[in-house]
Amino acid sequence: MFFIMAENQEEVMWPRLVTKKILGERLRSNNNFVADFPSNAEASSLLDINSSLGPPSLSENNILNQRKHNFQNYKVFISTWNVGGIAPQDDLDIADWLDTPNNMCDIYVFGFQEMVPLRASYVLGSENSKISMKWNSLIREALNKKIQHCLEKQQYNNKLGRKQKTAKDEQVIFESSIPEGFRCVISKQMVGILISVWIRSDLCPYVRHPKASCVGCGIMGYLGNKGSVSVRFHLHETSFCFVCSHLASGGREGDEKHRKSDVAEIFSRTSFPRGPSFDLPRKILDHDRVILLGDLNYRISLPEATTRLLVDRKEWNALLENDQLMKLRMELMSGQVFEGWREGLIKFAPTYKYCLNSNVYFGCVEGQKGGKWRAPAWCDRIIWHGEGLQQRLYTRGLGCDTAVVVNVLGNRNASQRDSIQQEYESLFSDDLKKQLALELHGHLKKAVSLWMKSPVERDVTTWRQALTGPIIDIKAATEIICTRISSQIRQIKQVYTPTFGTFLEYDIGYHTSGDHRKFLLAYIDTTRYDGPEIERVLVEEDAIAISKIEVKKSGMDESEFIQIFTERSSAHLSALASAYHKMFRKELRKTIKRETSGNFKHALLTNLEYAVDPTKHYATASCIGVALLFCTSLVIPSFAELERLEHAAKADGSLSFLVVGDWGRRGFYNQSHVAFQMGKIGEKLDIDFVVSTGDNFYDNGLTGLNDQAFEESFTKIYTATSLQKQWYSVLGNHDYRGDVEAQVHPALRKVDSRWLCLRSFILNAEIAGFFFVDTTPFVSDYFTDMDHTYDWRGVTPRKAYLDSLLKDLESALSESTARWKIVVGHHAIKSAGYHGDTKELIDLLLPMLKAYNVDMYVNGHDHCLEHISSLDSPIQYLTSGAGSKAWRGDLNQHYKEDDLRFFYDGQGFMSVQLTKNDAEITFYNAFGKILHEWKALKELHSAV
Repeated sequence: MFFIMAENQEEVMWPRLVTKKILGERLRSNNNFVADFPSNAEASSLLDINSSLGPPSLSENNILNQRKHNFQNYKVFISTWNVGGIAPQDDLDIADWLDTPNNMCDIYVFGFQEMVPLRASYVLGSENSKISMKWNSLIREALNKKIQHCLEKQQYNNKLGRKQKTAKDEQVIFESSIPEGFRCVISKQMVGILISVWIRSDLCPYVRHPKASCVGCGIMGYLGNKGSVSVRFHLHETSFCFVCSHLASGGREGDEKHRKSDVAEIFSRTSFPRGPSFDLPRKILDHDRVILLGDLNYRISLPEATTRLLVDRKEWNALLENDQLMKLRMELMSGQVFEGWREGLIKFAPTYKYCLNSNVYFGCVEGQKGGKWRAPAWCDRIIWHGEGLQQRLYTRGLGCDTAVVVNVLGNRNASQRDSIQQEYESLFSDDLKKQLALELHGHLKKAVSLWMKSPVERDVTTWRQALTGPIIDIKAATEIICTRISSQIRQIKQVYTPTFGTFLEYDIGYHTSGDHRKFLLAYIDTTRYDGPEIERVLVEEDAIAISKIEVKKSGMDESEFIQIFTERSSAHLSALASAYHKMFRKELRKTIKRETSGNFKHALLTNLEYAVDPTKHYATASCIGVALLFCTSLVIPSFAELERLEHAAKADGSLSFLVVGDWGRRGFYNQSHVAFQMGKIGEKLDIDFVVSTGDNFYDNGLTGLNDQAFEESFTKIYTATSLQKQWYSVLGNHDYRGDVEAQVHPALRKVDSRWLCLRSFILNAEIAGFFFVDTTPFVSDYFTDMDHTYDWRGVTPRKAYLDSLLKDLESALSESTARWKIVVGHHAIKSAGYHGDTKELIDLLLPMLKAYNVDMYVNGHDHCLEHISSLDSPIQYLTSGAGSKAWRGDLNQHYKEDDLRFFYDGQGFMSVQLTKNDAEITFYNAFGKILHEWKALKELHSAV
């Protein structure tokens, strides 16, 4: 936990020491350095102010009557950390702990508790200063590393023509120059309690009278396993006292009284020397500015179950009303130990007690064994006493969590990451890329640096670096080419030439040779079909062609390999691997390894392995000891923009498909009846694919990749031959109650190759463009729903996610040349069913659909079949959410008869048939009966 305070510091230009010297009083040096951290001669001399504060040539009366005051503002960073008896590792980097939105501070105060294990050998034995010296060394390194960052940051702001200013008085923070460094002015340890104070080097000449005082309140009320270490010093003419405390623990009755007694003992027994003139403050509250920090161990006076529930709901105010320390401070009776003390507003989660290296509270992990269950509480606190202090920040100190960096950036597309960078700069006046570069190291630093680029920028940068860097990395360059679809290759070629002044083909020809060169040149020059459909006959022909290698080696040369692997889609190559194994009982991968060699072999294997299992390929590549390839592999799986797929129309250019939603109930609620009729209609219409409008698995999505509900609700239900086509699906709100990552994971395609579910994506089907939209995150109510738990991974921060999605969708709609534009989502924009209209979609999505002439919006969510249209827009609103359980009698009467063309509150599904100029929509019930038909001509208004 840490906070930052702005201190209104009084600097007496001719201080008392000078006045006394002019009056002839004896001036004694009080330059004692009380520290366990070794000092040096330079640091010691900096505390000697005699020469720098010599007497001005004024009369005695002038000095007495004209004391001039100058007030300066200083920023103080104060942090407390109970480290749980764990010694810091040698390579621990705590720089992230010190990074706050308020830039550099002038004074840093660090308090530690349980710095050593509280065993008898430590409590009763002699003081061991090795760990405190280690912490101070880490602090010194981090603070002085931070100065270099501030220099770069100042240069960055100057380049932008900005000045950083404080929130209150617009004072420029860097008034003259960045300080040379920080020095420890006092550090003191008592058993497991350590306090360490660091000040800007240029302020050290004005620091006087540093002293420490220790009070043990532990075993027998005396030993130092509990208690306080207090330090005091003067900065100019203002006295400071920092009290680092570790009070009695426990949440049982009577424990709070022990803590109150500890505080009284600390205030009573802490004592500092009065100095040679007996004019220095002796007790804690005699000082001008007093800050108490540490593990104060105050708990929340509520049952544990209630506390955990309120924590889950983030109802901090309700918890703080029962916080023991808060209640003590609010007591009106005089004489209380915390009378006159203040604390900042708490807007963060309780700081106690977490499982090691996680943000999960102790006792919240299922099956967790060992240790006592302790309710969450704000045990770690920072409070202050005295005037002239203004709090700027009060929060938990989480530091730079690399897991968070990976999770946030890795689950965002380039547009979202760009929005995050802009928001970061707006909030903190800092460059996120530079900040991450300072915080991260090694391969992760390189990977994150690549993450911050757009996909095409990343590809051309990595390719060029692989071929022209200090170490030529042909494998990394090959990796990039062989894992990109045709449209991505075209983008790379378009950007490559203006960026580097040469052609991609030229660099390939210059840096590669032989069959490897032939393969790469053919790959980037060939336009492949990249959709999921395959031709089984061609797959078998390719398998036979490859098998001829072993029968007659001279019967096939490398050019046949090159033709197959550069002209076929990923779906085709994946099917080829399976067919080859089935037909010849051999693995295609082993055949390639045996019959080819060198970089050509690597290119073929990369192409094949990526097609068969992209996730496994990247996981394998990440283990290869090639730095650039490692970084590329880390980055690529997470860089999905609004993914674009292709699906060929029929030979005559027409298209037909079925639409069903809200279906996954293991065959119950007439799901099996609906599936049977879908099979019959699908055969009759010779459908090309099926669209699922979400809520695919009830009631709470999938629990993981091995959840049997996937097969029991999908594979074993939709068994008709006509339904063995591609299923394109979006997620529904019930799907978000389970493991979303599992439902969109490509591994499910191994279980059933028909399944293709993504958050949002685009399907180009020649005459029609389908825009699948993840609508659940639009709905605000789900984020405040206390009755259900939702898997928001990849969605938060919500605003950035939605902004990016809408931006990408608008770009795709504006660029689309499809004859028909169809948007698919789970939630209805307009509905006469139980849920009714979705306000968020009306506000955020509908204006875009109107602006770009969308023809149909297709959805589920309401368990009914319906068709709504209006003359003010060509959009047809089509609900197909009756794949299983239906809601009878839920018709909302607010729609006009002219707008509500059809409504049915039973089970069923919908079919769509499209040609270049015609659209035909048909709704069916669970017995295959036609309930409603609608036809439109494209040349006319689509409501006709």
